[in-house]
Amino acid sequence: MKRNAFDVLRLFSVIQVMTLHFNAFFYQNRPGMHLGYRGLVRLFPGVVILFSLSGFLIAASYENSASVKEFFRKRILRIYPALWLCTIVNLIVLYCLGQDIFNREMLLWAGTQIIGIANTPASLKHFATGSINGALWTVFTQIQLYVVLAFTYRLVKKLSLRGWCIFGLLLAGCNLCAFYLQDCGYLTAKMIERLFLPYALWFYIGVFLYIYRDRFLVLSRRYVLPLLVLYTLYRLSPIQVIGYYADIVTGICLPVITVGLAYKLGEIHIKPDLTYHLFLYHWIVLNVLVCYGCLDAWNLAQSLLVFFGASIGISLCSYYLCGFLMRPRKR
Repeated sequence: MKRNAFDVLRLFSVIQVMTLHFNAFFYQNRPGMHLGYRGLVRLFPGVVILFSLSGFLIAASYENSASVKEFFRKRILRIYPALWLCTIVNLIVLYCLGQDIFNREMLLWAGTQIIGIANTPASLKHFATGSINGALWTVFTQIQLYVVLAFTYRLVKKLSLRGWCIFGLLLAGCNLCAFYLQDCGYLTAKMIERLFLPYALWFYIGVFLYIYRDRFLVLSRRYVLPLLVLYTLYRLSPIQVIGYYADIVTGICLPVITVGLAYKLGEIHIKPDLTYHLFLYHWIVLNVLVCYGCLDAWNLAQSLLVFFGASIGISLCSYYLCGFLMRPRKR
């Protein structure tokens, strides 16, 4: 179980998300140039990979916790210190960019941000990218899934394979319902985006694979590479299948491929693990670049170098600062 490459796949998924966000703003004033590039980047949706890995690893964390209280303590220490530090950094950056941060709207934003609910005040809808930190909607969704797992894990662990099939069909139905309901108005679309149900299919496939890991690991070593080839051919084909955020075939196959690859690749660990910090800070870097018009003035190589370089540099500082601040608490 310890011989895995989860670090590599987490990093790959975050780089995919970062590249997708960069692509959206680098090419917005260069119409027609980005379609092939964007299509290639979207072959393996990073959010699907992150949620499926999260389901597998959080199920392991739950089983390795002495109590539900300890499980939540570990989740809180993992999520919130870095999120609070990111909130402070974001406020400082906004102030340095000439934005008014001393008003009621920003106070409300900070209050919701520190508990994981992402939003953007109306006064900043036209600032830079139009979002203070557009990547953080997944944090609140993850928190919901952690809470739901804590109260359902013992139940789903007892499910037979037939029970898991029925449960999986229900979760797939939630994803497809979200696809049809997302066009029912702005408020409905936002509620669907922030609730855990559309994404629970990917997460619980990860949970399922952890529960049946002994059987799955034997099969994955034999079949994961052929499945990866078939999945890639499917994604490159003109076949159109519906689904919320990702089509339903991708939502079922990619989590299985992801966890299978984690063990097929063998033992590969990357330290320090910057995935969460990169997720927190890359949008702030993107806001600065868009605010100063850098993406319009620079070529692709310059823009990518600064975007990824700055994101990695800030994430390293955040990682070590959070480690330093949390050291007394861990002791």
